[in-house]
Amino acid sequence: MKQNDDTSSITDKLNVLRTKISAGSISSNDERNEFLKEIDDLENLIQNSSRNHSGLSISETEKKFKLLFEHTPVGILQFNEEGVITACNKNFVNILGSTQNRLIGLDMKILPNKKVVKAIQRVLDGKTASYNGEYKPVTGQNTARVRAIFSPVVGSKKQVLGGIGIVEDITNQFNNEQALKESELRYRRVFRDNYSVMMVIDPSDGTIIDVNKAAERYYGWPLDEFRKKNIKEINTLPDDVVQKEMEKAKSGKQNVFHFQHRLASGSLRDVEVHSSIISIERKKYLYSVVHDITARMEAIKNLTKFRLGIDRSPNAIFITDTDGSINYVNPAFEELYGFRAEEVKGKNPRILKSGEQPATFYKEFWETILAGEVVRGEMINKTKDGRLLNIHFSSNPIINDNGEIIGFIAIHDDITNFKKMESNLRASLHEKEIMLAEIHHRVKNNLAMISAMMIIQADKTDESDLRNKLLDSTNRIKAIANIHEHLYESEDLSLIKFTDNILELIKKISDTLQTETDISIVKKCSDIELDVNQAIYCSLIVNEVVTNIIKHAFSGLKKGKIEVCTKLNQESVILEITDNGHNLPEDFQKGTTSSLGMDLIHIFCRQLEGTFQYISKSKGTTFSLTFRKKERNLNRFEVEGKMPSIQSSIT
Repeated sequence: MKQNDDTSSITDKLNVLRTKISAGSISSNDERNEFLKEIDDLENLIQNSSRNHSGLSISETEKKFKLLFEHTPVGILQFNEEGVITACNKNFVNILGSTQNRLIGLDMKILPNKKVVKAIQRVLDGKTASYNGEYKPVTGQNTARVRAIFSPVVGSKKQVLGGIGIVEDITNQFNNEQALKESELRYRRVFRDNYSVMMVIDPSDGTIIDVNKAAERYYGWPLDEFRKKNIKEINTLPDDVVQKEMEKAKSGKQNVFHFQHRLASGSLRDVEVHSSIISIERKKYLYSVVHDITARMEAIKNLTKFRLGIDRSPNAIFITDTDGSINYVNPAFEELYGFRAEEVKGKNPRILKSGEQPATFYKEFWETILAGEVVRGEMINKTKDGRLLNIHFSSNPIINDNGEIIGFIAIHDDITNFKKMESNLRASLHEKEIMLAEIHHRVKNNLAMISAMMIIQADKTDESDLRNKLLDSTNRIKAIANIHEHLYESEDLSLIKFTDNILELIKKISDTLQTETDISIVKKCSDIELDVNQAIYCSLIVNEVVTNIIKHAFSGLKKGKIEVCTKLNQESVILEITDNGHNLPEDFQKGTTSSLGMDLIHIFCRQLEGTFQYISKSKGTTFSLTFRKKERNLNRFEVEGKMPSIQSSIT
């Protein structure tokens, strides 16, 4: 009965071990220790059976034990108390690439691998030991990565009878682990050291799992702080919208997104995010690569503004490539010239050529614009229906950052109506010029007639005082008439060449007064043009000064010299008249001397808003007049070239 119980116990244990081996469940250290304990119990049962029962039962048990020993998926060896191998299974032989004959009888205490020797010694001391590493056998050729557990076999008296070792070939597992480590290292290098901004995000709630160095630099948060953040704190969209976008990425419906992200500094940046799914420990995460597109978005905005500005411009605009082929025309171009955009794209702007410009015009045009300069001017173009248009144009080369011309842009403004108005205006101005010239001519003639009648009256009177007054008045009238004569002969009806007028006026005064003195006139003048009103007042002042010189300074002299000097000092006109005749009377005072001539000088000087003085010299006197030159006040149109002026009032 006892024999049956022991046999049954051994059979049960063998079945349990066979089940574990078949299931491949021996992987952890705890399971290996349990496996060794089962073998120890089995060995004890075998020993008990050998002492108490017949040989047949022991033989059957040994067969079962050998079956277990030989077919277990790990290498098993047994060694005695001397550390000498007494038994080993085929798997152990295969792991080392040796034979049982070479292995059995091998003393493991003298192996070259000191770590193995130390483990065996520990077992012989009654303790469990292990070894994990590369092993090169002394009896075989296989160098393998092994993991081994050695346990002592203890007798009934607690003495160590030897030991049992379980050895696993973990070369493939080790290689796989190394490959995995290298793969992880490569991943880390690709992820952590990549210059692109990268982050790993949990799509379930937006938690940031990991970021690389580029993300730290870009966003401005250190790694430990970054990993505490949620992507919803960075994305400016509402939280629910961000969650929906993550769901799209997780489901694979969309993998490119455009967002605005907030940096640590508080500034906002436009970003393009490429997201894909990765699995880490059987959980799905978003692997996102972030690109800053702020500059691109700004460029797009500017380009949009530029495009809208051109599209909505009232001026006709077209763009060509370097060969002159039209790439783009705006709606104003279509409206002005009558061509649809699709009709002119790819064609040359010569479709607008009217034939009104000479070949030299186009030669100079292309020489200028190909030199990288802007060309502006006027031309006559032809519309689709053959109408001729006056065009003011500006053609500009389009130059890239490398200084290369990559195209041309032209802006055309229709000035046809303006040209018609200009032509009408010129005709009107010409008529007014003729009318004003005729007015000046008639005024001059009328004044000359009055002057002649006064001279006749002076010749017929016997009173010397009256005669002199009539002649003085005649000279004053001639001074005014002389201005109108110059205006009649001038191209500009609002300005007088004052220097020429003075010299002619002095000669006429001398002729009228019929002096016996031989008077020479010396001119030291700058060319000065004066407003009509200022010219009349100056002429009247000159008349009074010169009349006084001829009557008094040159009285009784055979010869006399009058020196006239005019100059412009900044905005002031300086007129000086110097004679070499008699000096002024000693009692002459500019402020107290009273005469009609002096009174007139005072009046005319006030009209000029100027000052005057007489300066006595050792021989002769200098009259000096200073006044501010007025800019002419004209009503004029601005057209190409110099416009004739119209004096609004004539004095």
